[in-house]
Amino acid sequence: MKNKVTKKFRHGCDESTQECTYVLKCTHADGFGIKMSKSVDERISKSLKNLIGERGYKSTAEFARDLKRPHNTIACWLNRTRIPNSEAIDYLADFFEVSTDVIFGRDSDY
Repeated sequence: MKNKVTKKFRHGCDESTQECTYVLKCTHADGFGIKMSKSVDERISKSLKNLIGERGYKSTAEFARDLKRPHNTIACWLNRTRIPNSEAIDYLADFFEVSTDVIFGRDSDY
């Protein structure tokens, strides 16, 4: 049985921060989402989780407070339902004092 995959771009904006993202949504014909290995959202999520843990944050709420971003935005990035836009990527890199390559998971340490 061959699965049919549909792809759509969905635009999402966080009104409180004016951050907007475009997300590629892929679903099987049965409605379940698919995950692609080494996808950008997966690498960003993994890098952020590692950086948050290394900095000693006990919760994402604590991290969101220090980052001055809504908790739901951070949760979406970590859960891979949204990806940070380019301004947020730069802001994260400055916040953690790392290169944007680290945020994108291009560094072998993440």
